Amino acid sequence: MLCNGGLVWVHLAFWPLAVLLTAIVADHNRFNLKETLLAAIGMKNFDRTPVINVLMALTLLLPLAVAIWIMRTC
Repeated sequence: MLCNGGLVWVHLAFWPLAVLLTAIVADHNRFNLKETLLAAIGMKNFDRTPVINVLMALTLLLPLAVAIWIMRTC
């Protein structure tokens, strides 16, 4: 089951977390849309909080863990 459409689960883990992270960064730093997009692609510095740091780690590590798990089961 996972082998046929397994990469969908990686996207389902990554994109919602990325959107949540972007929204929290924008809210915490009071960014407008342009500043938010620049921060999302790494071209603007932003203040970090423990919540932002945890979400950044989860945004990267959770989809990676799902991808590795799918590759190992197939």
